[in-house]
Amino acid sequence: QHSLTHDITALEIKLPKALPFASGQFANISLPGLSDASRSYSFSRPFHINKNHVQFFIKHVSGGELSPIIAQQDLVGQQVQVEGPYGDFYLREKQCPIICIAGGSGLAPVKALLEQALSEKVCRDVTFIFAARTQQDLYCLEEIKTLEENWPANFKFVAVLSDEPQDSNWSERRGYVTDIMPDFLSGNEQAYLCGPPLMINAAVDTLRKYSITANNIFFDKFTTKAHVAAA
Repeated sequence: QHSLTHDITALEIKLPKALPFASGQFANISLPGLSDASRSYSFSRPFHINKNHVQFFIKHVSGGELSPIIAQQDLVGQQVQVEGPYGDFYLREKQCPIICIAGGSGLAPVKALLEQALSEKVCRDVTFIFAARTQQDLYCLEEIKTLEENWPANFKFVAVLSDEPQDSNWSERRGYVTDIMPDFLSGNEQAYLCGPPLMINAAVDTLRKYSITANNIFFDKFTTKAHVAAA
């Protein structure tokens, strides 16, 4: 259990026995005795890395029933219930380029998916766009650099910041995912997206404008009670 950013915590759980899963899938997590709530979180690294330990990236949701406990309490030795795996977000076999788009804790399944692909020597060009508000919200950059350096084909990583102060030292991309996507799309990609619903919806609209068909677009929307109430 350690902080990745000011509002995202990495939670590592030791399991009594291995829980096989596909990179990109998620599990339902609960903390018996501390909360009655159960929440869904994506595995943040491939199964083969450590078969008896699983890791999740937990975004602190203000007013949430589970994430504040994970962010603020020492859970070493605490019993954790893990149910799963669930979900159909995983890399599909194809020879076309891949575009991955992640926002916030949506980095977890995308990172796991790409690390799994690297271990299987998948040789496809990748563009990986990570959307965040400010530099403080960027994390796992070393792990992404390792992917980039070891990937057997072209691998382009782009971070885009929407709320970075104009007078900061940030010299890379600014704006929203949809502002920069056209620079990296040919219309031949297979797309994988994870993050907040508004980001996913806008990005999918952009993909469709570039004639990327629905059967080549895979996504996992990270919703909270606030998102559900607003829907």
